[in-house]
Amino acid sequence: MYQQFQKIYTYNGSGGAYNYPADWFPINVAGYDTIAITVEAPTGWIGTISFWGGANNDESSPALWSLNDAEDASLVSQIETVSGSTPSAFTRNYRGSVAGLAEFGFYFANPTTYVSVVGTAIKVSVGIYASAK
Repeated sequence: MYQQFQKIYTYNGSGGAYNYPADWFPINVAGYDTIAITVEAPTGWIGTISFWGGANNDESSPALWSLNDAEDASLVSQIETVSGSTPSAFTRNYRGSVAGLAEFGFYFANPTTYVSVVGTAIKVSVGIYASAK
């Protein structure tokens, strides 16, 4: 079973430092075991994109998921955030396991300060896959 979707995020910062809930994209991944994510930004962004996984609603469970840079064959380094830069174009692929999670999400904000990302047309493409039939 395979599911694929895209989210496009734009925020110019005029509403203040926080753009919640428009910067939060949770995904129901129950029953899936693998995730692939591509982040594309033609003009980059200012701020940090965070990834989050939880076994229950509103519960962060980083020990249960691992997201890696798809260009890193070692699969050792876990990616939890991606910092942007402008005006550089950015494209990067990530992959990982979400087996056992109820929810996984990406958050266009710093996970500590909650300050939202400022940028134009930042596209996140997500594919989730279940190997069981």
